[in-house]
Amino acid sequence: MNKTEKNRGEFIAQTQEQRNKGILAAWLPRWAWSCAANFDTIRVEFETGNPRAKNLAESRGTKKGPAVIAMAGPSLTTYLPIMKDCKMPIFAAESMATPLAYHSRKPEYILMYDGGAAKMFMNNINWKGSTLITHPAASALAIRWWKWDKMYYLTMHIPQIDTSLIKPTWQLNDLINFIGEANFGKEFFTVIQPLLYPYITARILNAGCVANNAIQIAHFMGYDPLFLVGCDFGYPKNTNRTIDYIVPWRFPFEPEKIWMSRWKERTHPTVEEIPRNVFTADNGILTTEEQVEYKIAMMSIYKIDRPQLIDCSAGIITELPKADFKEVVEKNGTGYEGIYRTDKQIVKCANDYQNRIEKNKTVGDGDPKS
Repeated sequence: MNKTEKNRGEFIAQTQEQRNKGILAAWLPRWAWSCAANFDTIRVEFETGNPRAKNLAESRGTKKGPAVIAMAGPSLTTYLPIMKDCKMPIFAAESMATPLAYHSRKPEYILMYDGGAAKMFMNNINWKGSTLITHPAASALAIRWWKWDKMYYLTMHIPQIDTSLIKPTWQLNDLINFIGEANFGKEFFTVIQPLLYPYITARILNAGCVANNAIQIAHFMGYDPLFLVGCDFGYPKNTNRTIDYIVPWRFPFEPEKIWMSRWKERTHPTVEEIPRNVFTADNGILTTEEQVEYKIAMMSIYKIDRPQLIDCSAGIITELPKADFKEVVEKNGTGYEGIYRTDKQIVKCANDYQNRIEKNKTVGDGDPKS
């Protein structure tokens, strides 16, 4: 950890345009390579009518009932032992599929958003009954390896042009160059992917992290309300994420009890060991700019899609209705209509948060211009 700033508040020093450009520059080569590497695998699946490969658009629905979004925040550790009692569908990050399986509750849906390490996380387990939800720009190795049910979508990125940066002294070429840079990567999302994969028609916004990806997909499929567990976007305990497990190879005819006893817990760095500047969020919990950016993106999705989000985590989310996850499991996610929000209330909540982070950036103790 480089340094800790107290009372800094939630904001990101870069503009959203600068942040998006940096992410695209870092990730677009990997996405483009994976999109090409996956072409034969996915084309054969769809053109041969493989019943295990589906277009996510076919699963769009409404009124499917409550679901759980299980992510890797430290607070998930508290609830892992009771997951086996959860009757609601679970959407989990690929890194959380194994901890859930260890606690006798495989998720119905496993989200492979980045996917670089998905095979490592999920190897040596029979995932029958779980559906992998992913996209052609994710790990080609994992997509080829996964032999159970799959659903595909295309990632979507909407570039934003900050017109305030346009100078009145610019010539036409200056304006053309500026717009070209602002639209960097647009062709990949709007032209290349749809041309390569015409049988995948669902589009999901690229929104920073797998938690936001899961919220969009679950809502698209018709699940509501969505209970967030382990979506901390910060460090309520002295570690940067929940526990997970190293899964050993299962020998032929090895009893389940013996195999499970050989699983090893894997701990993660403490907050002091995180190689990023850490600061206190608005509620006093430690976080980083990366995590705050994920929260900002979540609030944007909240405003756009307007799902009923109910937070059961213990991190920096203070804006959403709260519930105790143990009670949620006991009640099977029902009876929470009293804390649902109207569309108008959701929009106001998201706008209020955006105004707050802009104020933090202006008057916070951190240097917002550095």
